[in-house]
Amino acid sequence: MGLFRSIGRGFGWLWRLISGFSRFIAVMVPLVTLGALIYMLSIVFDQARPMPIEDNSVLLLQPVGVVVEDLDPLEPLQALLQQDVASEVLLSDLVDAIDAASEDPRISAMVIDLADTVGPGLSQTLDLITAIDRFKARGKPVIAVGDFYTQGHYLVASQADEVLLHPKGSLSLTGFGAYNYYLVRLLDKIKLTVHVFRAGDNKSAVEPFLRDDMSSTERRVVARWLGSLWQDYTAVIERGRGLPSGSIDRMIADFPALLGQYGGDVAQMSLALGLIDGLANDAAMEARIAEVAGAGRDEVAGVFYDDYLNTLAVEAMGKLPVAGADQPALVAVVPIEGELVPGESIDGFAGSETVLERLRRTAELPGLEAVVLRINTPGGSVFAADVIREGVQELRAQGLTVVVSMAALATSGGYYIAAETDHIVAQPTTLTGSIGVFAAFPTFERLFDYAGVSVDGVGTTAMADAFRADRPLSEGSASVIRQVIAGTYVDFLHIVAEGRGMNVEQVAPIAEGIVWTGSDALEIGLVDSMGGLEEAINIAAGLAGLDRWEVQRMGTAMSPEQRLLQHIGRSIGMAGVFSAGPIADMVDALRPPLRLVESFKDPQGVYMRCISCANVL
Repeated sequence: MGLFRSIGRGFGWLWRLISGFSRFIAVMVPLVTLGALIYMLSIVFDQARPMPIEDNSVLLLQPVGVVVEDLDPLEPLQALLQQDVASEVLLSDLVDAIDAASEDPRISAMVIDLADTVGPGLSQTLDLITAIDRFKARGKPVIAVGDFYTQGHYLVASQADEVLLHPKGSLSLTGFGAYNYYLVRLLDKIKLTVHVFRAGDNKSAVEPFLRDDMSSTERRVVARWLGSLWQDYTAVIERGRGLPSGSIDRMIADFPALLGQYGGDVAQMSLALGLIDGLANDAAMEARIAEVAGAGRDEVAGVFYDDYLNTLAVEAMGKLPVAGADQPALVAVVPIEGELVPGESIDGFAGSETVLERLRRTAELPGLEAVVLRINTPGGSVFAADVIREGVQELRAQGLTVVVSMAALATSGGYYIAAETDHIVAQPTTLTGSIGVFAAFPTFERLFDYAGVSVDGVGTTAMADAFRADRPLSEGSASVIRQVIAGTYVDFLHIVAEGRGMNVEQVAPIAEGIVWTGSDALEIGLVDSMGGLEEAINIAAGLAGLDRWEVQRMGTAMSPEQRLLQHIGRSIGMAGVFSAGPIADMVDALRPPLRLVESFKDPQGVYMRCISCANVL
């Protein structure tokens, strides 16, 4: 018994020790966490404090993340753990910073460095280039610097007055391509049957479920719009660099031989061909920037575009208009970006309820006279598209002018939303049209048969098992889907005809699921004029009869808490644990087909979506 009491006392002592240590930890961990948080907050607030902008400052256009039209709503933990590469950069912020700097006497030059930028897309780049041209028109020089230029980055850089590349750097110009994942053999192996239906002969969205290669018809359609985009791309570069027409195509055609002439040195070859103006390491780049900015090397001050916008916002706080004073009318810009899905927006998908709520919130703005929809979507759920379209028509029913500005994509469901507005503006490189409808209904009865599972039973009607995924799709069920698809397509044609002042017979030949570039869409009457967001805003103001107006963007608001946690996450490098590597590259390669599957959320399984052109996002 004494032995058991001794053991008991020993365990009691150990338990008290553990309990005391636990209480100590319970007290200390929150204190340590609070202390660390206070320390990080002090760093963040110190970094976030607006700095005075000195004379001869250089605007640093050095965005980090994906260029988007609208921000994804983030939960606080997501904001904290968000990686720089996964963070988002508003195109409107870049344009606003450039335009403000062009008028600011304290800013003497601009430096473009897109090394950590994903995108922008071709049509977004044209908006960015227009802002850069306005900056240059003020007599302020622009320098582009980089260790490596991708095709997208170089398109922006080529518009600078001077393009510098690291001597050991590179420049990639390879051409455009559109490649899809074809799933028919995979579906056969896993015994999954996908029943597909389409209205519109060229509605290629269903091809990945039916074939293991691109059809000849789809190949011709894609080659046409892809070739048009490439022509526009090379023309912009050749104009910006002062190169003869066709220079880029000739260089790519002769690339292996040309590279051999320069001993495999891409940087030297780029310099000799006039693609860049000079080779410089970091120190030489800094010296050249200081020289161009009109200051000695030790005197030049650089201000990052986002810090610049924050400083301007603080400066503007003391210049708020007097209450009751005559205020200009308001033009609101409402972004609709990502695949269209029912419900709330999340992870780059445009949720119908989120967009509808944003439209209704916009309608309540005091002084509102016009709305510009900034559309950047390949389409998606018919249900979601129709909910958003009805919200747009509510704005027009209130007497508001509604103009559409198409970004990279406004295809299928995106065009369905745009068709009945007062004016449609697109870039020449915008992809639009794709007026068609499809449905995909999967069944896995073959998998059950392979596994030896039988499904049997009784129903009260012949349609009781009509849409069970574990049963074959009956002809009656298929007929129902065909009729829904056909009816939706007819509705689509009528909406386009009504909105564009055509009749259905005129719309039918240019529908059929065919994808058009913006310049082609202008010729066939699907859009009204060429231009970017700025042109769309001016047109909206003109149609509304406005002499003076202010612009308010109605995108996703990021709360101070989210911004703070995102800043902390970047500062302490927590996201670095999740950095890229071979596995991340593999995940990136699988993202498009997984995203496609994730977007299939329509309650009836009916979609208006362009799959081939979705990569442009």
